[in-house]
Amino acid sequence: MKLLQPFGVALAAFCMGGTPAMAQHISQKSFDQTINSPHDDRSPVLSQDGKTLFFVRASDPQNVGGKKDHGDIWTAKHQQNGSWSAPAPLSGAVNNDQVNEILGLSADGKTMFVNDAYRQDGRTGIAVSQLKNGQWGKPEAVKLPYFKNASTMISGCLSEDGRVLILSMDSFNSRGAEDLYVLFKGKNGFGDPKNLGSTINSRFQEITPYLASDNKTLYFASNGHGGAGSFDLFKAERLDDSFSNWSAPENLGTDFNTNGKESGFQLITGGKQALYVSTQDSNGYGDIKVFTFPEPQQLAEKQEIKVEENTITEAPLAAPIAKKPSVDTLQSGRRYLQIWVVDAQTNDFLKEGVELQAVFADSTAVIPMDFGQGSVPLPNAQKLKEWKVKAKGYWGEEREINLPVTELAEAYRFKLEPLKVGANIRLSNILFKRGTAERLVAGDQELNKVVAFLKENPSMVIEVSGHTDNRGNSDANRKLSLSRAENVRDYLIEQGIKKNRVKAKGYGSTKPIASNLKEATRKLNRRVEFTILSE
Repeated sequence: MKLLQPFGVALAAFCMGGTPAMAQHISQKSFDQTINSPHDDRSPVLSQDGKTLFFVRASDPQNVGGKKDHGDIWTAKHQQNGSWSAPAPLSGAVNNDQVNEILGLSADGKTMFVNDAYRQDGRTGIAVSQLKNGQWGKPEAVKLPYFKNASTMISGCLSEDGRVLILSMDSFNSRGAEDLYVLFKGKNGFGDPKNLGSTINSRFQEITPYLASDNKTLYFASNGHGGAGSFDLFKAERLDDSFSNWSAPENLGTDFNTNGKESGFQLITGGKQALYVSTQDSNGYGDIKVFTFPEPQQLAEKQEIKVEENTITEAPLAAPIAKKPSVDTLQSGRRYLQIWVVDAQTNDFLKEGVELQAVFADSTAVIPMDFGQGSVPLPNAQKLKEWKVKAKGYWGEEREINLPVTELAEAYRFKLEPLKVGANIRLSNILFKRGTAERLVAGDQELNKVVAFLKENPSMVIEVSGHTDNRGNSDANRKLSLSRAENVRDYLIEQGIKKNRVKAKGYGSTKPIASNLKEATRKLNRRVEFTILSE
């Protein structure tokens, strides 16, 4: 890809760059041509002394897993002549054929936090590697109470003083997909993760957090707070000594954000410049950029960090709930599963009117759910086909299983959307022929639920939205998503819903809810939703 000429030696000592700067963004620069590649470069971290650049590169033949390896950590060194060495895979034992992500770097540059991609049991976690004799040692797992990440994605940052780790993951009390969580370092290491709350975390994804040196200003990327592209950069400030009270996220504007994806923000050179990643003009792949501010960013006086204990909290219940979902196989031959039913907006347990149905081949078991949670006994000899969950005032969920009871997961969490203005409902089983807007009839049952719902609420207006993954031409994806939304709209009208009550819009690939790196998660982005516009 075409790159601008490298900028001055003094800046090159500290900064990284990427794709050609947009004409109106004269403060954006690209870096030395040795840094960015035709591959996906992301998650830049510059050491505090400005001499070592770390980043993640996907699908490079030099990765441990070759072109199919979606992430190895790479590094480059600043040279005495002001240039940067050619990037190379990180030396030592950190990289393997799994996705490797850098989550934080200590002030002395000798301790690196990474995702735990080294376990044999398939579980996720955090690991730490130490630099010794120029080689990064084998990462050792960090023991974290109540750690859980249901997503294939993770990103993070370590505070300058090393006392706070902020992670992006799908964990306890998640408002949407990936949320931001804080972990405090105490006498015995890092504690359990605490959600930063609904001011920061939206119903979609918050990723690549960066806590500035004042321990107060947080930068992150999100596709849930509006903006120019699929992910925009935002900043917010702590309003007190907790990590739960934040100012409203502020979009960094068009100096940074484009109709592509921006992420991985980091202030450098004493606030004079910032590093970040953008997919603009790079065929959907990330390139590392640098932005020079007209004036250095003025940060607040450094704020002390108050370590918070016992940060896993659940809604108060009349009956206790286990912190860790459990499974028991009793002498009766029944398997007991932990079930949680929560409000998708608040993550509070639904306390009344909840009904769970376990659908077997020849019968259906109806199970009342007191306080939105319970241990459900199921007969081992049968095959469970489907869960159905209903609650008054919420959009129910149906989840296909098709597994013998003995092979079921240990616990199931259902997040139901409240039916009010602004609610966004993902429609399941709405399928189309590949690359077309021709809908398969298998989705009629789900659409008939929408028809019945609209007839029960005769003044309600909704928007049907179509979404695609990021493969192919973005304009073609947007047109395809619109055609699919119009197909669904037309079906609703054919079933008797007035035309002025159903709008259709296509968003293409601009609002992903999952990673596009693998088909297993990419398919989640190919979807149809509806949003309640008015009641």
